[in-house]
Amino acid sequence: MSIQPDNQAKASRKVSWTRGEKWLLGMIMVGLVAGIATWAGINSLEKMPVLKIPTRNEPSPNGYEYLVSAGKAATEGPGVTTTRLTGSQAPSHPEQWLVQPPSAATIAADRPAASKNSSALALLCKGLSLPIMAPEHNDIGTPDWAGIRHLARATRDTAYVQASQGSYTLAADTALNGLAMGERMIRGGDVIDLLVGIACQELGRRAIWPTVAHLDAKSARGAAQRVASIDLQATPFSEILTEEKWAEQKSLMKTFQKKSWRADLVSGSDPDGTVHEDQVRSLALVSKRALMNAYTTRMDAAIAMAGGQFHAYAPPPSSGIKFVDDNLVIANSNTWFVWLRKAADTRLLAAALALRAYHLDHGAYPASLEALTPTYLPSVPQDPFGSVPLKYKVTGSGYSLYSIGPDGIDDGGKPVDTLGNNRNRYQLSQTSHGDILAGLNE
Repeated sequence: MSIQPDNQAKASRKVSWTRGEKWLLGMIMVGLVAGIATWAGINSLEKMPVLKIPTRNEPSPNGYEYLVSAGKAATEGPGVTTTRLTGSQAPSHPEQWLVQPPSAATIAADRPAASKNSSALALLCKGLSLPIMAPEHNDIGTPDWAGIRHLARATRDTAYVQASQGSYTLAADTALNGLAMGERMIRGGDVIDLLVGIACQELGRRAIWPTVAHLDAKSARGAAQRVASIDLQATPFSEILTEEKWAEQKSLMKTFQKKSWRADLVSGSDPDGTVHEDQVRSLALVSKRALMNAYTTRMDAAIAMAGGQFHAYAPPPSSGIKFVDDNLVIANSNTWFVWLRKAADTRLLAAALALRAYHLDHGAYPASLEALTPTYLPSVPQDPFGSVPLKYKVTGSGYSLYSIGPDGIDDGGKPVDTLGNNRNRYQLSQTSHGDILAGLNE
């Protein structure tokens, strides 16, 4: 069949677009693509991270609950403070500790309060007989910290009063309960739990040091073994950082549920709750997943470094998101130093108690710390700042016992000393040079 002329003309006719029509069509296509891309980008920014955070399995009953009850029952004195030796020389005898008991007048003022703590101390002992795990924090923090600090101070005060009455073994046992509480309350907790626990431990150790020179061989040996046991139960620093990571991840996931999550993150990181608009704008194109990944990567790097040597510490690499580096990641070097300092102080105390018992049993100090095992200590205490045994040497009728300290250098027993004639003279920081002497740099 042949095509008629009119139909043939229609078939051969082509659609002709003007330049304006082509431009308009192009702009419509660009807008459509841009709209789809924008929608996809916004949707991508708001996608929730996929995480697997382990479920907490708190013990039941949890001894932590008894610690809280003990804190409520405890009576604290009017403010016992320890005194510190001053002068140009470190103590000349190994049992002339820097940390001395409070004055007689101070202890006398504190005695009425200490006499009321029998029920609180009984609750503390009950808590220590059970598994202990720090409770998970809520949005306003855990209010139990203040009560537990109160209990630690009341326990210290009671130990001082007991020692002033000549009951040195009882005083050491009371102070050791405070030390044990401060260590075990950290289990399952994060960095804040660590700092509170370490503060409690310091109070316990300071109450024990003045009793060392008064303990008989049996009491000193028992105290040394208990301190060593407390140290063995210590939560590794890497586990504390891991708990910190999980807690922050849970908090981030909760914040991500809100439409204003960027502003909430900024206000939550500010001590006054202020929303800094420049920080909010810096997060405008940061997705939830990217932020979570940056935080997790940075914390994992910090956890991996926790097994190294402190003197060789280097900050983990940047996460790539300034807000994460500045506001979400803890100051790892400082908290690591505090953990190591705590471990060194506790191990020095264990060794000093064991040396006291050995000296009473044998009439002389041992040639090496190896001689203390296994009768007085289960193993030779290791220096957390050097991954080697604590340093020890007999010096005349006494001895020198020390950790090499945060600089990782053995100074032969020369203590960290600011050379200032004040009560903070022998205190140390993470940048201190010198050694940590038993009973001196506590």
